[in-house]
Amino acid sequence: MQDFQARGHAAFADRCRSCASPARRHALGTLAATGLALLGGCAARSFEDAVSDDPRATAQMHATRLHLCRLSFVVVRDRQVQHVDAVSGCDESAAPGDVFQAASLGKPVFAWAVLQLAAQGALDLDAPVLRYLPGGYEHSSNPFVRSAGHLDRVDDPRLARVTARMLLQHTSGLPNLPRAPLVFEGEPGAAWRYSGEGYTLLQRAVEAIAGAPLDRFMAARVFGPLGMASSGYPPDLHPVPGHHEDGRPLRPPRFDAPVAGTTLLTTAGDYGRFLAALLNDEPTLRTIQSSPVPVPDAPGLAWGLGWGLANAGPRPLLWHWGSNPGFRSFVMAAPDTGDAIALFTDSDGGMAAAHDLVRSVLPAPREVFGFRMLHG
Repeated sequence: MQDFQARGHAAFADRCRSCASPARRHALGTLAATGLALLGGCAARSFEDAVSDDPRATAQMHATRLHLCRLSFVVVRDRQVQHVDAVSGCDESAAPGDVFQAASLGKPVFAWAVLQLAAQGALDLDAPVLRYLPGGYEHSSNPFVRSAGHLDRVDDPRLARVTARMLLQHTSGLPNLPRAPLVFEGEPGAAWRYSGEGYTLLQRAVEAIAGAPLDRFMAARVFGPLGMASSGYPPDLHPVPGHHEDGRPLRPPRFDAPVAGTTLLTTAGDYGRFLAALLNDEPTLRTIQSSPVPVPDAPGLAWGLGWGLANAGPRPLLWHWGSNPGFRSFVMAAPDTGDAIALFTDSDGGMAAAHDLVRSVLPAPREVFGFRMLHG
């Protein structure tokens, strides 16, 4: 670690001399000695280059800097899991088998299962989702807790126009967070608007098709076949404790029900098994990218079926983030090369580690890491 930091600090100072005045070179040398990066120009770029060639060292540096007690990550190379690791920036130990709240990183996993149903003809992506809910949609204001929350039957006529494709793309017009009664915030199919509620509606349709609740469906369709033995939904598994950004323990909201877009519990290694399977599934990769919709006020970003879409030059990238109280996570994958990285942290401040750690494996487009929802 010390050798790595020394090399990084030296590279940081040397590579910026060509663009710095004598006074600035002195300032940059001071910054290099402390391992800090300036936020713009040559200094920021060179520091990124210096710290991004070793995933474990980069993870440890950020875990220490951000006081993350647990940061787990998995690296996939050439469509195979290459490395799973865990680091700690506090007095607590971290292990690759630590179970985290994946938050919205559960959406791509659920989307893969949905697209399998579509490929098998069990679900039509462009049919009204109410085709699979002939009794209508009974919406819960708190789907995270069993037998809790207000139930309301949605009778808005716009619901009849919502399709599974819209739900996977976040173009259904439904809101993000649950509340009662369910009220549309936009017209179905009109524009991208991030919606956790949309995934809950799609979950109910899938449960009706499968004749089983989400946890049993996903165990049979994804977790079991891929050997994801430490993945599931509450109350069957228990995650590591979450933390506030300043390191104080955080009492998380109560989750004791399976919710496709929010309550997945998993390990870095298990998520790597999912990524390897997806990156070996060429038909599904094509489907995910087949009908992108632009993300408003985010040039260069679009959304596919279950994934954010971006490009590093001509290279397509899939990405998603996760944010539950006390937990942050991120994943990025390159379908053309079969490379990917996913990281899981036990802190509200964990997203600050994502850029450099991703950059140790893949390009890290500015459009993605500047996206407003990553920092909410």
